[in-house]
Amino acid sequence: MKYEVRDFSKQAFTELVESKRRFLIGDVGSGKTALILAAACFREEYVAKTFPLLVISYATVSKSTWIEESSLWDDFRHLSIISLSGDDLSRMEALHRGADIYTISFNLVPWLLGVPGALQLFRNIIIDESTRLAGLHAFWRGGKVVIAGAKQAQSIARFCLNGKNQWVVEATGTPIARGFHALYGQMFLMDGCKSLGVSNYSAFQQKYLKPSFFGSTRLVPQTGAVEEAMKRIAKHTSQLDVEEEYPDLPKPVEEIVFIDLPKDIKKQYNKLETEALMSLDGIATPLALSAGNISQKLSQFASGFHYVSDTDVPKQWEHKRTGKTLIFDAHDVKRQALLKQIEKIGRPTIIVYYHKGSKEKLEQLGVKFISSATVDLKKQWDAGKIKLLGLHWQTGYGLSLQYGGYDMIFYDIFWSGELLKQTIARIGSVRQWVAGFKRAPNIYYMVTKGTVDEIALDVARGRLSIDQGAVEVIRRLRHAQQS
Repeated sequence: MKYEVRDFSKQAFTELVESKRRFLIGDVGSGKTALILAAACFREEYVAKTFPLLVISYATVSKSTWIEESSLWDDFRHLSIISLSGDDLSRMEALHRGADIYTISFNLVPWLLGVPGALQLFRNIIIDESTRLAGLHAFWRGGKVVIAGAKQAQSIARFCLNGKNQWVVEATGTPIARGFHALYGQMFLMDGCKSLGVSNYSAFQQKYLKPSFFGSTRLVPQTGAVEEAMKRIAKHTSQLDVEEEYPDLPKPVEEIVFIDLPKDIKKQYNKLETEALMSLDGIATPLALSAGNISQKLSQFASGFHYVSDTDVPKQWEHKRTGKTLIFDAHDVKRQALLKQIEKIGRPTIIVYYHKGSKEKLEQLGVKFISSATVDLKKQWDAGKIKLLGLHWQTGYGLSLQYGGYDMIFYDIFWSGELLKQTIARIGSVRQWVAGFKRAPNIYYMVTKGTVDEIALDVARGRLSIDQGAVEVIRRLRHAQQS
């Protein structure tokens, strides 16, 4: 199949080809990978030497996505792509085999930085999901760049700021999905944050951020800061607006499946709430952090299990060791509700989980779990050979799962709106339509009534802020104690 740059991508294609540094922003499934491949091939032939190209991404993406995408199009099948993965010896052998494109996961970039000659070899860099640069706090001092911040982000920066780069492209769905603060590191690799009008991270915070409420340590954008910043960086960005191509693109069909706990189980949950509230007495901990620690335990119980110490073992609960703690099956209500929902759907379905205890419950249902170590499962899913595919909230980045189905159930409810959006996008409307399926994805949330599930879902869907959710958790705990 021949690749053609779509109308909504043509301007971005031209900008990628003509720019030495470019920030590519496009919805998940809008074709960023293929567009970058097309731009790279064009640059190699008509502009400047572009290969070898280093692609830095999540592990699952590094091992499969770029290789699969290149094989879809006749225009890119001549490209040799090698994934730098496995143990040290395997990676070194792969590095010396020679290829047009090398892919590597974020966590292995520090290793590559230590390989002699790597900085000289890789002068063309693609950062596939640039929000991972949130930890980069590089700054200017005496007219020179000082690289600082998280280790992975520093290593990436050393590849992109060594003065020898010919082409650097950052790609993401939205540059502030991890929080507005993530924009600093991404823009430092574009122009040293000159477009933002700051030279260091402290200046960025002072110019664009403020405490979420009086006394809070959590920072949020100042009024109008997002709009101002996006306007300032526009000269470096290329946007992919897929709605131009698909104006009738449907939104996901969402349904909340409410689950009632039996009275005796709900009584145990209420007891856990009371104990959690008592544990806060006299502790000077930020509200959001306190609520987060508490909600984790309550969320686990809502999903059917509970972690306790060896000395606190209800005899009626089944248990097994997991290190220094024990997992107890508190109830099976949610899993039974899940079984009914799976039967009702009657098609291949993705089950999204967060807790380790939930994974163990799902394993008993025959769920197959995809991760960076099991990318071959994706091919089986795409071929319709897997009925139930398990996906962790945090492992969905970069995976295209629309060929295997369009139904997704969130078994555990987590607080992150960014992760929710990214996970749904694995089978999202954009991916469905680009693949030729004129169908909207179906999204189901398994919510245990009267538990922290309800608050977490409101936060994830943007109906409450993180701080509002934290306040609501504490408010409910105090109300439960008084009633």
